[in-house]
Amino acid sequence: MILSDTLIEFKTYLIVERGFSSNTIIAYEYDLEHFFDFLARMDIQSAVSIDYEHIRLYINSLANYAISTRSRKLTALRTYYKFLVKENIVSTNLMDKFDIPKIPKRLPSSLSYSEVKTILESIDISTTNGYRNRVMLELLYATGMRCSELVNLKTRDVNLKMAIVRVFGKGEKQRMIPLSPLVVDYLTDYLSTIRPEYKHSTQCDSLFLSSGGLISRENFFKIFTNCVKECGLSKKVSPHTFRHSFATHILENGADLRSIQELLGHSDIATTTIYTHVSKQKLKDEYDLFFNRKRGKK
Repeated sequence: MILSDTLIEFKTYLIVERGFSSNTIIAYEYDLEHFFDFLARMDIQSAVSIDYEHIRLYINSLANYAISTRSRKLTALRTYYKFLVKENIVSTNLMDKFDIPKIPKRLPSSLSYSEVKTILESIDISTTNGYRNRVMLELLYATGMRCSELVNLKTRDVNLKMAIVRVFGKGEKQRMIPLSPLVVDYLTDYLSTIRPEYKHSTQCDSLFLSSGGLISRENFFKIFTNCVKECGLSKKVSPHTFRHSFATHILENGADLRSIQELLGHSDIATTTIYTHVSKQKLKDEYDLFFNRKRGKK
């Protein structure tokens, strides 16, 4: 079977059997096309023509890439080979002999509550877009949802009477997140007076709109970046920083890890435990600051 045909079937497998998100599938497709381009230079056109030496040469060609990129590309390739073996397209999983480089764990950066408040309260809500931006960022921080989850929300996903929002996460897994009274108030005003001002509001069920229709992840990232820039905060802040800040803040206020796992939509609680390290690091930083001051006293 030629490589391009296996890619079509592989994408169907990821959707139907693995339930991967559209973003993950796009990334896997991009990485596999990169692998296929490498093979084309050696005139390899079919999956059965690939051998261990081709894989080894490909891995060597990735030497100058960042470790995260190498890990991602080889993860895509390993998943692809599991599919090939499962479908009897090839008899041997060539990736079994190769290790995927482990990405060093880095503690996620988070903001203090006052820094989040500075960003939110600096948004000008006197305009239609400004009010919408404030609601989006308030919701992002108050729920800890991912950027992609935010822009994919539909109006039917919000239940203001019950003060909850339904979120579809990775693999289309559904979770319910409670909403604070402040966010409920903002959403109530947005849905009743702000959203109807967008010309596509009656034809589209997306919760957040722009003058051009839907808001993409790229659009939202630009909106978020501009909001941070306008408030004058010098820190490097991304939408994911809000997610980390949400998790860190509710942990510091007594939430247990299982609850945080459910709110964030982590499939494995091991992913959630990183926030205990963030909280401990903050405690250590505060202690070191206090200790240094005491030591300097005469």
